Amino acid sequence: MKRVALLGLTLICAACSDTATVVTTDRSDRLVTTSGPLRLTVTDFPTMGGVMWALPSVDVAPTGLMVQSTRYGSLCALAVSGDAAVRPGAVDLHIRFEERLTSCVPDIRALKYEAQISGLSGPYELTVIHDENNRADTVVRRKVTVR
Repeated sequence: MKRVALLGLTLICAACSDTATVVTTDRSDRLVTTSGPLRLTVTDFPTMGGVMWALPSVDVAPTGLMVQSTRYGSLCALAVSGDAAVRPGAVDLHIRFEERLTSCVPDIRALKYEAQISGLSGPYELTVIHDENNRADTVVRRKVTVR
């Protein structure tokens, strides 16, 4: 019943907005959001403490970019959203992490996002910005060429 209510809410939100669609799956550890040229897939999984996560990786695809990053956290504890601002010669990818007021399982989890930005061609200055706790941190700034 919970999934039916969530699906109904998703359809209502999609009908009210022409730029954002949220697609949820049967799994509680995966969320897929599409907004304009951005498709954001967020998953979480159990991990062990002490792992050092690197800065986001950037890969160039035939008509776009793929940005991936992993950090500690879970979809239970954090709401993750994003948007991509594409303008001539520049792409700004904002990923937002907002704490949820929930009670979660006390195990250590890792949160991974994959951001696919499509419809690109040519050279761009890519900036990846993580927003958390009312603070924006630029974590990647790189020149890329999409062919």
